Amino acid sequence: TLAEAYFYSGNISKALENWTKAAPLSKDGTTYLNLAVVQCQEDMWAACKGSAMKAIEKGGMAAKDAWLEISKAETGLGNTAAAAEARRKSGR
Repeated sequence: TLAEAYFYSGNISKALENWTKAAPLSKDGTTYLNLAVVQCQEDMWAACKGSAMKAIEKGGMAAKDAWLEISKAETGLGNTAAAAEARRKSGR
């Protein structure tokens, strides 16, 4: 995808912009999950959590991976109990 091309070329802001536009149009939650992963890498904790939750809602991908991103986001937000619960849901 265009977002992946931007990501792999190091243009993270353009990658985020394109994933943000594409995610609502995608047939499953994979694009939201990709967006959440990069948002977590960029310390965008609240956005990461929101995107990962949308990935779970949309379905069609491994929810455990989205729960892992939620766990990272909750840790970044300082919510240790919520992070532990999300990690449990991820199966890790």
